[in-house]
Amino acid sequence: MDKGDFFVHFMDLTEEELKKPVDDIVPPRLEALLELALRMSTANTDPFKDDLK
Repeated sequence: MDKGDFFVHFMDLTEEELKKPVDDIVPPRLEALLELALRMSTANTDPFKDDLK
C-alpha cells in the first residue's frame, strides 16, 4: 500500500457519487467501491488491506 494506487482508483470510481449532496450519498456503495479499488490495486496482496474497512 505504500504507493497509494488504491486511493487513485477509489477516487476515480467514486467521482460521480461524491459529487452528490451529502444526504444523497449511499455509504454502502462507497464501501463497495473501496473494496473494488483495493482488489484492482497492488494493495490486493497487502496483508493489512482489510484494516481499511
